[in-house]
Amino acid sequence: LKTRLAQQTDIPANESFISVPISYVDPDKCLVFLNGFVCGNSVFDPAGMFPTVQLTDPTTIVVSRALANAFSVQTNYILIEIN
Repeated sequence: LKTRLAQQTDIPANESFISVPISYVDPDKCLVFLNGFVCGNSVFDPAGMFPTVQLTDPTTIVVSRALANAFSVQTNYILIEIN
């Protein structure tokens, strides 16, 4: 199952971040990046690749436009792909 949640063209040029609701994701599931992931309130980013990723509340993640080109909804995690 692949669902496009946001496209670069959906984000105003003057906006550096977008808020992605993740309330539909089970609490034990994670947001997975190329070199890090977010589980609950914890951000695992050992390489320091995602300094602009912020958790604003338990149901929303704020992602920089550079990381928000495409979202793929998988069975047990959300993968943020960089085009």
